[in-house]
Amino acid sequence: MKRKIIIFSCLVLTAIAMSACQQQGKYTGEFNVNWGSEDIPEHSQRLEDNNIPYETRDGKIFIQEDAVNDATECCT
Repeated sequence: MKRKIIIFSCLVLTAIAMSACQQQGKYTGEFNVNWGSEDIPEHSQRLEDNNIPYETRDGKIFIQEDAVNDATECCT
């Protein structure tokens, strides 16, 4: 009986840890960091491939401030 409780507890803790690691809603804030130019299609494609949200304004690509580290990691 004790073994079943321990196994069940481990499963519950694993489920909680997995749900905490999901990326949904990972980035917040305004799109205020100039990341590149629309003239270079690789910039926007790399951001899309890595699920990093971006906006384009006046031919420039903007990302959220808290996405800069992830964008740097995947796109440089």
